[in-house]
Amino acid sequence: MTYRAAIVGAGAPVAATNANLEGFSIGYSHARGYLACSDVDIVAIADINEANAQALASFSGGASAYTSLAELLAQEQVDILSVCTWPTLHAEMVLAAIEAGVRVILCEKPMAVSVDEIDRMVTAADAAGARLFVNHQRRYEQPYAGARRLIDAGHLGELVRVEGYVGDGWDLMSWGSHWVDMCRFLNADRDVSWVLAAADSNGNVRYGHFVEDHMLLQFGFADNSTLALVHTGAHTSGAGLIVIGTKGTMHLSENSASLAVESGESSDLRQQYLDIRPDSRQGFVDAIADIVSSIADGGTTQIEGVSGHLDTEIMMAAYASARDGHVKTLPLSDRSIDLRAN
Repeated sequence: MTYRAAIVGAGAPVAATNANLEGFSIGYSHARGYLACSDVDIVAIADINEANAQALASFSGGASAYTSLAELLAQEQVDILSVCTWPTLHAEMVLAAIEAGVRVILCEKPMAVSVDEIDRMVTAADAAGARLFVNHQRRYEQPYAGARRLIDAGHLGELVRVEGYVGDGWDLMSWGSHWVDMCRFLNADRDVSWVLAAADSNGNVRYGHFVEDHMLLQFGFADNSTLALVHTGAHTSGAGLIVIGTKGTMHLSENSASLAVESGESSDLRQQYLDIRPDSRQGFVDAIADIVSSIADGGTTQIEGVSGHLDTEIMMAAYASARDGHVKTLPLSDRSIDLRAN
């Protein structure tokens, strides 16, 4: 069977950043994933900028171009929809697609900007029998996938701490969300029980929602003693993960990986698990291939909507904790938390 895919949110043909760190043409990364899958045809692109929609439509092999998701859904039969717009638009677009009968939706991270929105997205998908995925594609990238296998094989012993950091002015929602997800992923996706955070903010806005200037977030898990930490802001540079176990440590940055273990087998283990470094865009290709495979066989993927929901709830809890100075337990009792700037 060949699936008909569409993308809303093309972005500019050439990814560009500005002083506010916006604009990465993620729609093109999704398109590359669909183009690499023989079971998928890209049939439509929507973007409020007609030139951007036309450019990605041409890149995608002659798909139809539209200037709104509503027009696309009215004119096209779509099996799979990628939502690559700003986070403030995710919920309304996912809900509109579900109402229009789309049964497979891949939503970019972060899932949305309020707890109420992520609740409604998951509830609507379940009620309609739709599949909802949230694109934390780093689960498919090396060396992160290799790090998970190394940990699962016991080479680091019991996991003590996972620490994610991202500097250069980035915030928790825009990039730190990847590290929240990675902390869960490397700890076998165990349930998170509590969240505590401190943050400094001057009321800055990115992608239509409020973001912090600096944050230190920590959270704990329900069934083991591993501690997760994520820190963001302009006080540091680069991005990466530090993983500490009872038998060794591992450092994963965007460009390199290091490993030290008690057994003295660091070089062999690194070569076996961590030194596979394909193009980072391969994560999008593998994520979409996993989704398509799961449609065919009814299986699950590493990026199910319930996982994206938990990542987002952790981040909402972090902002709530930073605001009032108290530990937040999950699931959150306050479902009204919202980061929308207007």
